[in-house]
Amino acid sequence: SHLANKSPHGGDDKPLDTHEAMRLYERSAKLGCPSAMNNLATMCQELGAEASDEEEAKAYYKRAFDSLFEGAEAGWHLAQRNLAMFYTEGVGAEVNIVEARRWMREAAAQLDVQAAFRLSGLLAFHPDFSKDADVEEGVWWLERSAEAGSRDAQLVLSGQLMSREGPVPQDMAAAELWLERAARGGSDVACYQLAKLLHKQGRNEESDRARGRIGAQFRPPADEPLEICWLDCRAAAKERELIAGDELVDPVMIANIQDLRLRQRALQAAIVEAGERGLAEVMFQLHLDIGQCFLLSQKLDMAESLFQDLFGLCSELGGGDAAVSLRQAIVRNNFAVSVLRLQEKWTEAEYELIQALLECERMRGEHDEMMLGISGNLALIRMSLSESRVDTR
Repeated sequence: SHLANKSPHGGDDKPLDTHEAMRLYERSAKLGCPSAMNNLATMCQELGAEASDEEEAKAYYKRAFDSLFEGAEAGWHLAQRNLAMFYTEGVGAEVNIVEARRWMREAAAQLDVQAAFRLSGLLAFHPDFSKDADVEEGVWWLERSAEAGSRDAQLVLSGQLMSREGPVPQDMAAAELWLERAARGGSDVACYQLAKLLHKQGRNEESDRARGRIGAQFRPPADEPLEICWLDCRAAAKERELIAGDELVDPVMIANIQDLRLRQRALQAAIVEAGERGLAEVMFQLHLDIGQCFLLSQKLDMAESLFQDLFGLCSELGGGDAAVSLRQAIVRNNFAVSVLRLQEKWTEAEYELIQALLECERMRGEHDEMMLGISGNLALIRMSLSESRVDTR
């Protein structure tokens, strides 16, 4: 079996020799080697998938099934798991859910974590087998496989815990814990789902942290893209507290005005008032809100012009180097994820986000949460940049 494992790949100077590998696997299988039986079945399945003739394909699948059956009866957990999948999918034999569960349970009992996860689906969560489902046992195996470290199980369990309908009682706190555990295990999907969950709960800083952990190659589902992080000036809220009760320069109150034209007028009036009162951060936030007004009204040219003005305003408002760097980081981030993203200027957007991160670094770690949000945006922009380069080849 050891020689057969080498044969399909060949040596440095040897060509691929599938038939020789099969001969060696068959010889090892006849000597009673369960792993050879499983590997022979895998090779036959691959040959069946590549066969151009239907009868030839069926013969390979039947040969694969028979080899797996031998390996499963010999007690090899991989053969048991794969045999169960053959029964589930009707490969080399008729679909037989009873036999599929039997062999998957045999593999799971040998601490095959993937088999335990698949068994949970066969028992409780598979839509084709819902009539004779065993929900209680299925949930038990799902929890065991999640506890044993299966990221797939952790993701499914978290989804069940977030659902209002299903075999598992809803528990958002437990769902968050399982998503965090899967995220720590390296699952980009878990990071993505965790970011969504935290965002829905209004825990934006924690959501930004989760977004920042998503790998650059991750692609969110097309029907539910991860939201881009728009940054607000948090210093404006503190400054606003100094004049509590005056709605004229309250960005939050003005943002609730549904009519965009009326909101824009209110923002412009508030900017004048904030300037007269010396409320620099409130004034800056109101400018950001006008930019969003332009974007919602699809006035991209006006939004771009406003952002260019904001770059100059960052310095004019004063407050020291740290305050200027903070404003610059916010403007660069928001300009990149709004105007440049809508214009599909991915390289320019990437540049602005990198500059935003540099502005954050000048603040000596005072705004780590903001850096995580910007880093998450940069990862998403780089995905689009990579896709645009592929499209133009």
